[in-house]
Amino acid sequence: MPDKAKDPVQAFLLQKYLHFYDQVNDGDIKNAIEIFNDPFQRNAAFSPTVNNTTEINLIETKQMNKASKMINPDMKIKLSNRHLDSYITKLHKKSYPTHNLNLMKVQAFILTYINADRRNIVHLACYFGNLNLLSFCMERARFLEIETMVVHAVDEMDLPPFYLLCERGYKQKFCATKQRNENFRCQMIEIMIPKTKFNDKAGARWDHQARQVKFTALHWLAYWNDIESINYILNNLTLDKKSVESVFSANHKNMTFIDIAGKHKAHETVLYIIDFCMKNFLKMINVFGEKGVASKNKVDIENVPSETTFQIKKVGYKELNKKEEKFARTYYWASHYGQMDYVKKFMKVFGYSPFMKTYNR
Repeated sequence: MPDKAKDPVQAFLLQKYLHFYDQVNDGDIKNAIEIFNDPFQRNAAFSPTVNNTTEINLIETKQMNKASKMINPDMKIKLSNRHLDSYITKLHKKSYPTHNLNLMKVQAFILTYINADRRNIVHLACYFGNLNLLSFCMERARFLEIETMVVHAVDEMDLPPFYLLCERGYKQKFCATKQRNENFRCQMIEIMIPKTKFNDKAGARWDHQARQVKFTALHWLAYWNDIESINYILNNLTLDKKSVESVFSANHKNMTFIDIAGKHKAHETVLYIIDFCMKNFLKMINVFGEKGVASKNKVDIENVPSETTFQIKKVGYKELNKKEEKFARTYYWASHYGQMDYVKKFMKVFGYSPFMKTYNR
């Protein structure tokens, strides 16, 4: 929040953010975009609605409107955030000398401003699952080259916008059928992390863990049975050691994302994860089996004349370490869902005993 409400420039900036925010809350994205693109328009003075009453309590509306009327497009606008002000000024000089510098600063202010919950406008677009708003804000953030500043901002709970999108991502009562038919969350995820930016620091972090519950975005997507979004993320990863370990991160109850899916009967997600691990088994072994206990285990299997059964000839094993045990959850759920091809491959290649305790239910 700007420190000096009486400062005409800061009052003007705050007024434009609140006007923009008010239109977003009312669902009028078209008008919000018009305000964003032309913040100097001389329309009626801003009047707060119930939605932004808490914001407006910090400054008297009449005083703000009066001060903001003193601003015109030709006046020099200086942002209270000196780093942002300097950054936009240099960007204007280097890349967009013909653009209106004041307009660029106002737009940067609207995109980076944080509310009482320490959330910026991209946080809100993700939280409410507003595809049009997110698409517009990300396009402008990339134009102003402040994408990193916007997507990596964390709220008071230390959560970035991408996490809120996967945790919630809807405005009214959640409807799984509507999510599946419209595929809105996956489209928003593609906007937040384009295929070319999965290894780019500018892209949103899909592996961020919540401070308290230790959930990642994949935990929430598994909870919602959103296999389209899970498929998009997993199939665009490099599947190196770091990313594979992050995929199987455990939450505060030591549950991976396949555990969450299984516990909440997200059958499609469980089967998809098993199929994905089957197709990428060698890469998984390179991460979880190399130099670990599993590499010393031995399980000999003999197939019998049946498509669904096999005979175990010899078992020799030691308990897996904590890292290996996370990946072994896929073995448990494959057994639970009768995915025998995966069970046989897991025991034969990973050396995992069928008698070993795999999961505390």
